[in-house]
Amino acid sequence: IHDHDAIAILKKLLPVGESADLLRYNPTARAIAAIFWEKVQTNEYPALWPERARTAVNIQQLFHNDDALIDLQAEIEADIRLFLTDNPIKCGSYVPIQAAEYLSFALARTPIELVYSKYAKELVVALQNR
Repeated sequence: IHDHDAIAILKKLLPVGESADLLRYNPTARAIAAIFWEKVQTNEYPALWPERARTAVNIQQLFHNDDALIDLQAEIEADIRLFLTDNPIKCGSYVPIQAAEYLSFALARTPIELVYSKYAKELVVALQNR
């Protein structure tokens, strides 16, 4: 592949990745994040995460400084790893990192929005209608 070919390929791929929004994260990571958040969202420190996430994302966008976001993601990752110790879910060692990153961005939204694929939403509706 030549440089100009690589550039042409990237020009096609980058918009696809951007349009995927939070669905770009591994489905297992998104599922673990959702289960984890459902369990801990009313606990003292996790209850503060949405405001911290919004602030961290705003700082990142305004000042191009992601220190606060990285710190929050590390904190969430540590708690997810503890959660997985108590609730074993088979996943790769990288999944808690992805789950923490995904959750931090989902919590930064107002309202909080955990993003699911069309098929996952259909499955939930089907299970609820049983």
